[in-house]
Amino acid sequence: MRSTREQTDYILHKMKERTVRKNRIRNLRTRWLAAASCLALVAGIVVLKPFLFNSQVLPAQTTTTAKSGQSGQTGQSASMIALLTVDGIYYRPVGNTCMFADDRPVTIIVGREIGTVEMTFGERDQVDLSSYKIYSNYLDRGAIVYEWSGYSREFRVCAEDRNGELIGFERFGFQQGVAAGTLVGDVFDFTGQVVQILICNDNPTEIGRISDPDTLDELMGQLSGQARFMDNDLDINGSGDAARYRLYLRLNDNSVTELLVYPETEYGSWIGPVSLPAGFAAEISRHIITSASLESLNYGNLYADIDYYREYSSDGPKLYQDYCIEPVWVDGNTGNLYMGMWKDAQWQWLIADDAQGDIRIEGQYVYYLNRDGAVARLRFVYEQDEASLYDLAASGADLSGYVTERDIIFPGEYARLQVRQGDLWTLGPDGNLCCNGDLVAGEVRAFVLDAGSVIYSDDRAIWRQPYAGGAEKLADTKTGVLAAAGVNLYFSPDEGGIWSVRADGSDLRQISAIAASKLVYREQTLAALDRSSGEICLIYRDKYFFNTGCLADDMDLGLYQRLYYFGRETGSLQSKWFSIEREGAAYKLYLD
Repeated sequence: MRSTREQTDYILHKMKERTVRKNRIRNLRTRWLAAASCLALVAGIVVLKPFLFNSQVLPAQTTTTAKSGQSGQTGQSASMIALLTVDGIYYRPVGNTCMFADDRPVTIIVGREIGTVEMTFGERDQVDLSSYKIYSNYLDRGAIVYEWSGYSREFRVCAEDRNGELIGFERFGFQQGVAAGTLVGDVFDFTGQVVQILICNDNPTEIGRISDPDTLDELMGQLSGQARFMDNDLDINGSGDAARYRLYLRLNDNSVTELLVYPETEYGSWIGPVSLPAGFAAEISRHIITSASLESLNYGNLYADIDYYREYSSDGPKLYQDYCIEPVWVDGNTGNLYMGMWKDAQWQWLIADDAQGDIRIEGQYVYYLNRDGAVARLRFVYEQDEASLYDLAASGADLSGYVTERDIIFPGEYARLQVRQGDLWTLGPDGNLCCNGDLVAGEVRAFVLDAGSVIYSDDRAIWRQPYAGGAEKLADTKTGVLAAAGVNLYFSPDEGGIWSVRADGSDLRQISAIAASKLVYREQTLAALDRSSGEICLIYRDKYFFNTGCLADDMDLGLYQRLYYFGRETGSLQSKWFSIEREGAAYKLYLD
């Protein structure tokens, strides 16, 4: 089963194929709000809460109800968010299916019977749901709902699904809140129940973790004994754009629950708004080993998309706000640089004809290496809305008039270019790594950027240098192949294999035996270009290995689980959707 983010992206790219393009959803905030809106329409609720972000999202499907035996659309088609309601309290499926999942099963111990599902959302077009004690769009009518032993009904319940498998449900703060002043520990005592905390930013990307038992006991004791629920309508977000952390708490039954932490206000959210203990947020922050920035970590090579997080940043320069641009990609066979959502060689809008790769969109600017290896830049200015730009481009209109500037920033011949928040990082053929022309390190073979540092390799080791300065060694190995992913770095040594190491130098381990000539990471998937065969391989969650059968000279990953590559036979850019889905105890790769 996909995580929320994976499934939301999957649903949206399918919607793109069959809906009017100008109505598509183009940024991550809108994506989760769209899913929430579907629930609001079905349940008759108009107030959206921030707790919906991690809700389970399901595709629509046709099934047969357990009692009536009549085939029809279940509630999964009525709402993209799976839910169960008992006595007015909303629950969503819970387990080990978050994007930082541990694949071991969740232990569910059935408690006392609560009742049976009396109505599903899909059984009637209109129904007064308030007259039913238990209803669901995920379970069939007649399914028995039980207490989940070890948890209060205020927090979790369980039931058997239509396949007879136990599934747990967790309350989320969508309508009926916990009474203000109630201790968190009165709903669930976390002390001694948490085995690991994953600290994530709002992407969500892991930025740290806590596994020490003593630290966990101290923090969870404070959370249970001091944190209290507050009024459900209270604004806990401070300035509205302040940083927040997503804490994924793994419990000893291997299930995961999520706690939002707002450091600015020392408030949090766990099935409702809570007032956190003094110093709790500061202690969490102490375990963060990289930047908590919300910027995109994909800096592009063959394909570049908009950095949605910077687009709405309140503290970013005006360049990152009020702009409109489509994704950009290069065809290696021609050097043509195109704008638009590339699909089957259609909708190509030529904006330059001298590109070789290393593309990055920042605000209104598109940066790239040209065919001579120089650092080139163009400015695309379109001051109307995104929908009209898409319609204009889809109609085949000439977009060249919106390119208002073209210049060469650094003439010469460079091996690599990356751009981050206006800073231009270049690697020359002499091995000099520079930032805005200033030397950072010499004899460099490869480099990557993450939200908090530049990571580079030479013939001695791999080094991580925070943007504030001070390089530290990550691993004693020789490599020219690097890929950054939050707190993790992936690399393929000269002698072969694919390895990962954390940003603090810990947890060095091998994840594959193949030797890679290129690595790209996006949303739990590592794409590796096999050094000997040229085949693209995908590694999901660091342990599920798939051969795609695609032979390439270069490759990249884009939005919505899309693989881009220069086909070995044609040299031109090709593209495939991919989906990695769980089937029983295994995972299977689908290519389209």
